[in-house]
This record gives sequence, C-alpha cells and structure tokens, in this order.
Amino acid sequence: MKDNASQEHTVQNALQTINDQKPTLAYWGFAFWAAWNLIAFSGNIWLNDIDSSWRISDLFNIHLGASIITLLAVASVSDRLTPLLMRNRSLMIGSSIAFAGTILIIVSGPALIPSAPLFYVGCCFTGVGTSLLFLRSAALFGALTPRKAFIQISQCMLFAGAVYCIVHTMPHQLALICFACLPIASAVMYCLRPKTIPEETVVLVSKTHLTGQFRNFLAAIVVFAAASQTLKSTLIVLPPSESVLSSDYMLVMLIFTCIVFIVGCLIMKSTFNFGVVYRPATLTIIALLIIVPLANFDALISGSLSSMATYTFNIMVWGILSYIVFQAQGDAIRVFAFGNAALAAGSLVGNILSILLVSTKPGQESYLAVCLILALAAIVMALAVFPEYKLKELLLPIDESLFETKEYGDKAAPWKEACRRVAKAHGLSTREAEIFLQLARGKTTQQVSEDLVISPYTTRAHIRNIYSKLNVHSRDELTKLVDHERQRSQRV
Repeated sequence: MKDNASQEHTVQNALQTINDQKPTLAYWGFAFWAAWNLIAFSGNIWLNDIDSSWRISDLFNIHLGASIITLLAVASVSDRLTPLLMRNRSLMIGSSIAFAGTILIIVSGPALIPSAPLFYVGCCFTGVGTSLLFLRSAALFGALTPRKAFIQISQCMLFAGAVYCIVHTMPHQLALICFACLPIASAVMYCLRPKTIPEETVVLVSKTHLTGQFRNFLAAIVVFAAASQTLKSTLIVLPPSESVLSSDYMLVMLIFTCIVFIVGCLIMKSTFNFGVVYRPATLTIIALLIIVPLANFDALISGSLSSMATYTFNIMVWGILSYIVFQAQGDAIRVFAFGNAALAAGSLVGNILSILLVSTKPGQESYLAVCLILALAAIVMALAVFPEYKLKELLLPIDESLFETKEYGDKAAPWKEACRRVAKAHGLSTREAEIFLQLARGKTTQQVSEDLVISPYTTRAHIRNIYSKLNVHSRDELTKLVDHERQRSQRV
C-alpha cells in the first residue's frame, strides 16, 4: 500500500511540475514553428525525388506569398481580429490548415500522387496556417523585457535546430509524420498559455501610433532580407548529393549564432542596446555582397556565412519587434504582422533574384552586378533611410533592472520621469513639455501635431523654443540629453 501511495504521490508531483511549467512551455510553440520552417525549406526530409529540387524553391516562394497576404490582411484589420486570433480554437484551425498543407506537399510527389496543382495548394495552405501560428508569439515575446525576449527567441531557435536534428535521424516514414505534425505541436504548446496574463492582455488590446521610424525599419527589413536571401539561395544551389551537407552547415551556423546571442545577452548591462546587433549584422551582409562575388570562396563556406548573416538578421528583427511592442505596450499583432510580412517580402525578392541567377556562376558579370546593386541599396538603407541612430530613436532606452519586481507598473516611467525633470530644469511650459515628451519618443512634427490636435506651424514654433531652451540642435542631441538625465538619476 505504501508503495502505491508513494507512486501516486510521485505522479501527482510530476503532474504539478508540468502544470507549473505550462506558461514556459508555450514558448515551444514558436520553436516548433521555426522547426517546421527549417525542415520545409531544407527539403532533405520530405523531398524524395532528387531531380525535383524545383519543389523547394516553389514551396518557398508560394508559401511566402501566401504568408505575406495573410499577415498584411491581419494587420489591416487587427482591431477586430486580435480577440479571435488569440483563442485556442483559432490556433487549432491555423495548425490544421498548416498540417493539411504539409500533407499535400508530401503526397503530391512523384512517388505517391504526382500533381503540381495539389502541391501548390499545399504551399498556400502552409503559408496561411503557419502565419496564424506565428502571430501567437506576438504577445508572448512582446510582454517580455527586451533582453528576456531576445534570449527566449534565441533559445527557441536553438530548440528548433535540435528538433530538426532529431527528425532528420528518424526513419523516413516516421520523419514525414513528425514533420507534418509540427504545426499541431506548435498550437498545443501555445494553448498551454493561460489567457489571464495581464502583461500579454495589455499588449494585445492596447493601441498605439506606429511612427515613421517604424516604417523606415520595415523598409530596411525588406532590403537586408532580400540581400541576405539572394546570397544564401544562390550559393546553396548545389548538386542533390550535397544538399544534406549544405543543410548541416547551415544548422551549425544557426546553433553558433543562437549561442553567441544568448551569451551576449547574459553578460550585457541592464540597458539593452540593439545597436550592438544591428550594426554588425548589416555590415556583414553588405561585406558579403561585395566580397563573395569577387572572391573564389568554396560554395559551402560562402553559403554558411550567408546563412549565419540571415539567421542573425531574422533573430534581430524578431527581437526588435518584441522591443517595440514592450515599449509601446500595445499593437502586438499589428507590429509582428507588418514586421514578419516585411521579412517574408524581402526573402521572397531575394529568392526570385537567386532563381534568375541560378544559371550563372559566382564571379560572372550578371551575378556581380546584382550583388553590387543590392550592396548599394543596403548601404543607402544603413546610412540614410534607417541608420543606427534612427534605431535608437525607435527604441527608447529601457533599464531592465527596474522590471525585476512585480510592483513596477508603468514600464516607460523612468524615461518619462527623466523627460519631466529635463523640462522642469529648463523652464519648459506645459505645452512645450508635452511636445518635448513626444519628440523624445521619436515622433515626427506631423505625428505630434496629430496626437495633440494642433497645427504643424504651431508645433514647429514650439519645437524651436524647446531646442533653444535646451540648447540642442537636433533630435539626436535631445534624446541624448534625456538619456543622460535618466542615467544620472540612477546613480544618485
């Protein structure tokens, strides 16, 4: 009897432990989503016929096209769709669509039911279904502090790599079943998340104004994603016998990138600086665009470096999207939908360019010309459209040490308090203090006018007075002044 009681107690403890970990397990939903993408676009598990490598490229293009349409549609009506998308029923519908699409992709090959239309329908289904699953992560990551979000995303990608390895070592039939079931697993993990977490509810239901810097950021995503994907897709066009090897190389790069990110986040100071990631990621992509076509590198080495740049950029984008949501405390679905749509659009453009270049070899004039054009576009983007200082304007400094306790409510309070002290110290009027806070948050003159319901001419006059009283000459100097005051108050 004692043994039975002991066993029952052990089972109850195990069940309680699982129940306690349910909120954390929900992040695995994103990991399984990422694992599906890794397996789907490598092709070495589901692609039986070595002469049909075109199916990978078609899957990539059609899947991304359907994903872009889905994400933009959701973003345009996010107010009405957000409550529906967050329901467990919606998650299961999305996963079922992705599951059905995956089955169609698998069975439409020459070995079973050779049918191109069936394959294309499957590609569309996966694009729609996986996009709905991805949007669930908006609240998960947007409610976390930037450092925690970045670590969590990296851990999820690391777990996705582990899932890929496990599935790859399985017998073929079992591997196909597991591949098809990954969207279901993703939805199940997401459904473990309680619906009553206040932080996630806030970032879902609250609305905010998306600034011009955010639109510039979306443009930067498209350009850099197109550049990195062009390099990656063109260089990984290898003989079928080398396709598995190339996937293994890319997997090693993914694991290495995730580990570097996690370690970097753990040793970084309390104020998270995305410039540390943004600058090297963009510079690496630009350098590869120039160097790779001119140098006679081995395709696998060049492709692996390009893959690392791609993974770095993708993780960075998801981290910045999380930062924006956390900072604004709202519009989680819209921010993530627009952000991932831009990432998908850039990747789609890059893959189409690589298809056009597939018949050329690295070093030929056409390939060199395309890479140099992309490098020029990336340079313009990095120096003029969305340089690092605009990233700093988009992402206000956040001292994450202030969020260690549950009692701390207003997450923008340290920055707002610093603005209040600066305004008081320099004798700003009440209206000038309002406009000053808006400027410090990175809003344009037009946006300030719209938010405060005043004319642009009046706004400009106030801005001139503010600059004069603060003795600054640019938005960057204004932001630095506030940040200096915030840091000074913390030292006191």
